[in-house]
Amino acid sequence: MLLFGILLSLLLSALFSGTEIAFISASKLMVELKRKKGTRRGQILATFYNKPAEFIGTLLIGNNIALVAFTTLMTIPLSHFLSSVLGLNSDLAILVLNTLLITAVVLVFGEFLPKVFFRLYADTILYTLAYPLWLIRVFLILPAKFTTWISRFILKNLLKLEVEETQDVLTRLDLEAFIKSSSTEADDSIDTEMFEKALNLREVRVGECMVPRPEIVAIDVNASIQELIDLFQESNLSRILVYEEDIDNVLGYVHHQQLLKKPKSIQSIVLEIPYVPEAMRVRDLLSFFVKNRQTIACVVDEFGGTAGLVTLEDVLEEIFGEIEDEH
Repeated sequence: MLLFGILLSLLLSALFSGTEIAFISASKLMVELKRKKGTRRGQILATFYNKPAEFIGTLLIGNNIALVAFTTLMTIPLSHFLSSVLGLNSDLAILVLNTLLITAVVLVFGEFLPKVFFRLYADTILYTLAYPLWLIRVFLILPAKFTTWISRFILKNLLKLEVEETQDVLTRLDLEAFIKSSSTEADDSIDTEMFEKALNLREVRVGECMVPRPEIVAIDVNASIQELIDLFQESNLSRILVYEEDIDNVLGYVHHQQLLKKPKSIQSIVLEIPYVPEAMRVRDLLSFFVKNRQTIACVVDEFGGTAGLVTLEDVLEEIFGEIEDEH
């Protein structure tokens, strides 16, 4: 009976420790999909993620109870073994060895091994254990709520830290991992790549996708219309940047369709161009283009000089790949 209690308490400690890491590592998208399908286990897991601090508190309380039980049950037979079998008479030596041996067993079998295993199969294990975890939560809900309240009180009132009640169900990493794991067909590779690139837009800066300063095709505002026509024909571009005397003094740009108006000077057909910083996120630039109905912008560096040129096509290339008409 004593051996059963020792093994059970160690097993429960391993369960609580492993579940904690599985809860953190599991795909929240999986949980949301299961909940959307109406599965009972999916709904149970969704309630855990709606109140993550409370659920983690439940696991910690359960783990502490299991560890106290294991230590208490293990101390008596282990002390007897050390004194009678090994012949140790010093209470201090027995206490030290007890502590070291119990700590080693807990670290290996109650912490390290279960956390490694549960982390590898987090989704499957968490979904399988949904019902037992729900029962454990029911039994430990009151102490979990109390400890959570105490923790929030200390963080908010003593340490002056804001505590979020809930966490996002889905993150960019969850979506990216789901796309990678669900794409098994060769035909899906292109769609998967585009989806991943779209998710990564928030990490890309304008300076990474712009046309750099040395490669900008531009014309002086004082040049003739014929020179502008020739430049359009040579470059095969639809828009050309216009500057006055120096490329750092950009006035705007000209669209090739404006030549149909038979203008007398370049100055008369220059269109206004917005300026964006080189460090701006591509995601924010795309929002700017859509909101302001723009398709081109002049990129400036930290000193206000012209660093490059960026277009809507450049942004779309980050998702769809090469587009023939750059400007």
